[in-house]
Amino acid sequence: MNLPSKLFELQKVADKLYFSQKRIFDIDQILSNNDEVNTATALLDQANLDLRQKEKHVQEKEGLGKEVQNKIAFSESTLYGGMVKNPKELQDIQKELDSLKKRIKSMEDEHLNAIRDFEESQKTVNSAESELQELLVQKALIAESLMAEKETLQNQIKIYNQEYVVTSSNLPEDVKQIFETLFRTKKGKAVAFVDDSTCSVCGITVRDSLIQQIKTSNQITYCSSCGRMLFSD
Repeated sequence: MNLPSKLFELQKVADKLYFSQKRIFDIDQILSNNDEVNTATALLDQANLDLRQKEKHVQEKEGLGKEVQNKIAFSESTLYGGMVKNPKELQDIQKELDSLKKRIKSMEDEHLNAIRDFEESQKTVNSAESELQELLVQKALIAESLMAEKETLQNQIKIYNQEYVVTSSNLPEDVKQIFETLFRTKKGKAVAFVDDSTCSVCGITVRDSLIQQIKTSNQITYCSSCGRMLFSD
């Protein structure tokens, strides 16, 4: 096995490490992302705030209605209790009583409307609570699955690290350092495969003479475009 072949074998091990580590990073990002829960919680908080306002509105209408009812009761007691004898005063009390009764009818309608608004707000709260709980359950299930996957990946990485040590031990130390530098700077791809006379990473055409050199030589050949080490079987 010549040097390009050994480097390509190391790249295959490095690929497994790279993608496992990247997947763990992605899992951590997913697990730490609470945007949906925060949005659902904010909607529930807003719905509860609206519900409290509607409840206060109902109580206000109910309180005003009781005040008018008390005034009606007092006016009727005054009108029919015999304490007032003056016809003019009785007439004024009757007018006030008629006005209060008209007003109480309007206030009863307003009270009913306030109750309906409160009930609609309660439905909104119930719906928001249900959506939040469902989201939390789904998130918990997803988190459980992702944590299991992460644990599997971490165990695999231990194996891949051992494999990397063994595979890289067959390389000269300076070549290993070059590989690791390229791996860091070339987005995890230090070695490119020559496929159908082209670099598999950047797509540039590789000369036949260079391909033959890669296959037979123990020297490192670099892609003239992307700068990666080249391998061809």
